[in-house]
Amino acid sequence: MPIGLLTDIADNFHITEAHAGVLITVYSWIVMLLSLPLMLLLNKIDFKRLLLGTIALFGIFQMLSAFSASYGMLMISRIGVACTHSVFWSIASPAAVSVVSEKFRSIYYIRYQKYIWRLFYYVHSGVWHLI
Repeated sequence: MPIGLLTDIADNFHITEAHAGVLITVYSWIVMLLSLPLMLLLNKIDFKRLLLGTIALFGIFQMLSAFSASYGMLMISRIGVACTHSVFWSIASPAAVSVVSEKFRSIYYIRYQKYIWRLFYYVHSGVWHLI
């Protein structure tokens, strides 16, 4: 959810911007706290079904967010999006690797890790300058 929407959300639901900001806080905490437990709970599900189901639920919860009539409904739909987000990013890398031939998988892992570490470095460097 872009931060710029908080003012509009606050206006539409007649709440303060700080109260609207709780949506982002709750989303972040849900993703952080439930990533591992959800994957442990869902690890017996067929990989393709889990990926397709996660994407479908993500879309459904996003649509619920778009058409929420109350702040409570918006919060519940955002919690659903956060849960699907945590599952998706737990399976995204294995999904990408599964389409690479066995011969090139180790190269992919090395390149993938390099890009992830670059991303963390640049984000950390940019945030550090703001502090």
